[in-house]
Amino acid sequence: MQSHLTKFIAVLCGVFIFMLALAPMPSQIASARPLLNITETPVEPTSPVNPTSPPVEPTNPPVVEPTNPPVVEPTNPPVVEPTNPPTDAVDVPDRDNSRPNIEIKKTIDQSEGVPGELVAFSLHITNRGDKRAENVVVTDDLPSYLLLHDYSTSKGTINADGNTVRAELGTVEVGEYVVVRIRAYVAADAPETGRNTGSVTNSNGDKDPNNNSSTISFPIRQVVVLSPTPSLEIEIPVADEVVPDESIEAPVAPTTAPVAPVAPAPRPPRDLPATGESDQSNALNIWASILSLIAMLGLGFGFYLRQRSIKGQRS
Repeated sequence: MQSHLTKFIAVLCGVFIFMLALAPMPSQIASARPLLNITETPVEPTSPVNPTSPPVEPTNPPVVEPTNPPVVEPTNPPVVEPTNPPTDAVDVPDRDNSRPNIEIKKTIDQSEGVPGELVAFSLHITNRGDKRAENVVVTDDLPSYLLLHDYSTSKGTINADGNTVRAELGTVEVGEYVVVRIRAYVAADAPETGRNTGSVTNSNGDKDPNNNSSTISFPIRQVVVLSPTPSLEIEIPVADEVVPDESIEAPVAPTTAPVAPVAPAPRPPRDLPATGESDQSNALNIWASILSLIAMLGLGFGFYLRQRSIKGQRS
């Protein structure tokens, strides 16, 4: 390894000496300059050229003043005073032809009425027009064979006067839905078919007055009342006196009454104890098991301590 390193260093030294031998000396360079007529002339800096024309000053552009457009004063349109319609006009439609259209539908919850039982009616009120309905009032006058029980409404206030129910809904918007419910008892003297009508009104007109009332018919079950039968007086003819035959013995009535069967006593259910003794015995058994376990643990611990003391004495 050292021999190779020595050879490598020797080769490097030879290369370095060879390169020094080939490099020119400074004296040779100085002697070669006169032969080539190479002279170094210093370069003088040139002075800046003064401009012959004076600088041009920038000119401001002319300012154009904006002209105000002429002010056009608006003219007030002529005021058209409304003329009062004739007093004999019954119905004056709106200019935009927008009106409410209050519709009422009445339904019954039961398929038939039964005397002595309740029937429930529902009145469905909807505004199908294109304008709100104001001061909407629903009225339902129950017939005499329907005895009013209670009533309610989903909007507004409701009250009753006898068999007449009146619900004041106020304003009903377009597409709004209101329900009024009424319950009544069916009287015993009700007819075979019951009929009931509900109606609705408002204060600002209606497009279709034909749907402002709704009538429902429903069957009523007839109960047969049994009246007491009148007593009939029937004359029974009196037969001739009959002499009894003493040779025929009259039947003797039994002296003992028949024994009525005795019903067996009910048995207690199998899954429930007859008394609470079984619960108390289960609790006692649990406590006895716990005390036995504690006693066994105490005996085992005492035996362990005794064995340790004996081993200590022997050692």
